[in-house]
Amino acid sequence: MESSSSNSVSPGEKSPHRLAEIVGTAIAVLTLIVPLLAIAHYSSNDVQLEQPLSYSLQRTDN
Repeated sequence: MESSSSNSVSPGEKSPHRLAEIVGTAIAVLTLIVPLLAIAHYSSNDVQLEQPLSYSLQRTDN
């Protein structure tokens, strides 16, 4: 018997779902990059860090 299937792809041909793979990869990359760009864009460059208060310890001799 011959097994001829019109949907089979030979190893040398491109997959019919290649466009879907490219679009999926683009969506995945954008999902990772866009939040980082948004955080970088909206974060303030003028952040002033407050120095913690330092307390001097007094020594008591017993």
